[in-house]
Amino acid sequence: MPKKLQAKVDKLSGLTGKAFDAAYVSEMVTDDEKDLAEFQAAAKGLSDPDLKEFAERTSAVIQKHLDGIRKIQSELNRAALSL
Repeated sequence: MPKKLQAKVDKLSGLTGKAFDAAYVSEMVTDDEKDLAEFQAAAKGLSDPDLKEFAERTSAVIQKHLDGIRKIQSELNRAALSL
């Protein structure tokens, strides 16, 4: 496993409960943002119409997931503030 990924696994492995939830969701947001940027850039730069369509469709799926995980993150933050 790459060192960077192992560090994330180690960090998450040491957490439980709400701390784990918050850290895991934060990782998901970061990963989705990175993936979305990469697929959007690919869609703009591709000349092959099939690959371009794939990148555009995948970008839409990633965006939907990112929107959902941001909502969860917001709800977790709101819940933490109300404690």
